[in-house]
Amino acid sequence: MDIITIKDFKNDFILIPSFIISRYLTKATHTQMIVLLFILGNNATTANVKEIAEDLKITEEEFNLAVTFWVSEGVLVKNGANVSLFNVNGNKDSSINYDEETITYKKNNNKEFASLLSTAEKILNKGPFYKNEASFILNLMENIGLDSSVIVILLEYCTSINKKGYAYINKVAKTWEEEGITTYKLACDYVEKEKEKNKVVFDIVSIYRNPKANPITEKEKKNVEKWIYTYHYTEEIISKAYDTTLDTIGEFSPNYFSKIINNWYESGYKTIDDINNEKKPEYKKKIKKVKNEKTSYNVDENFKLSWNIVNSESEEK
Repeated sequence: MDIITIKDFKNDFILIPSFIISRYLTKATHTQMIVLLFILGNNATTANVKEIAEDLKITEEEFNLAVTFWVSEGVLVKNGANVSLFNVNGNKDSSINYDEETITYKKNNNKEFASLLSTAEKILNKGPFYKNEASFILNLMENIGLDSSVIVILLEYCTSINKKGYAYINKVAKTWEEEGITTYKLACDYVEKEKEKNKVVFDIVSIYRNPKANPITEKEKKNVEKWIYTYHYTEEIISKAYDTTLDTIGEFSPNYFSKIINNWYESGYKTIDDINNEKKPEYKKKIKKVKNEKTSYNVDENFKLSWNIVNSESEEK
């Protein structure tokens, strides 16, 4: 790199994102920091790298290595000779598209990343990783900030539930980071709990259909988890709802089935005995009122009064 063009910064002050201070003040080397500060302080500048290096009292190689470091960390983005600030707020919702140079640098200078790439290839069974795959793994490490041991658990878990798409893996990775699942032990504990939940969901879905024939949908999973972990309903109650569905409409209907379970919960039924001893609503006799121009009276009350009179007269006789 002989010429560098610096873009996208303000002219009147040096913009230093807060995450630079918190993450890199002790992590980055002196050379890496002065190169970054130079770039941040020289907006819309096209300069000769050799001249910059001389001004900073470093070699051209040191300058280029420092730029590569900041690109690999997701702080700068480089497109040809253009260098600009990336991810000013440290926003982990944005994925970084690392270039070949950055990925090669990381593989050669970061044994942990190189080892992770090799392990990820085996777990996902996708053969040698090319730029996009390697960039995805680097994002999990550098942008989202997961430890390599956690990423291995993440990849193994997603593979075990047949969810090997990068979008899904990335979604789970962000969830883990937000929930503080950032150590090997916490990741293992999470996976074990999820496996238990998935087994419960599988067993419940098996009551009304064959989950091996068609994968369990996200909607089904959420419904079952609600019945089990929110309603605290047992497999016996779910089976009862299935039988009730068949007895009532003669066939299985997912919507009708769900409605029965939700209605039981809303009615306050907590156990199978509550459901088996379900009380039918008591019939409440409607009071008929007859109205004329002068007065109105209650038919049932008048009937009762007449009946009492008749009975009292019979007793007197």
